[in-house]
Amino acid sequence: MSVDTLYRFKKVRPVVELFNDELYYVGVQEIRDTILKKKIIKKSQDLIYKENKKNQERAEEIFDKGDY
Repeated sequence: MSVDTLYRFKKVRPVVELFNDELYYVGVQEIRDTILKKKIIKKSQDLIYKENKKNQERAEEIFDKGDY
């Protein structure tokens, strides 16, 4: 039997947002909650890490191009 667990993680969005007319958030982060089976948490962490890394790189690319 596998136990369901509340899992909280950071999700990086591949966007650049202007803040206070001077600063920029590159790779905006948000907190998400989900219910996972304990046996798949590690696999989920790996997938989330890879997705966040890809989204952060995309956000930095958008920022570098000034395409925001």
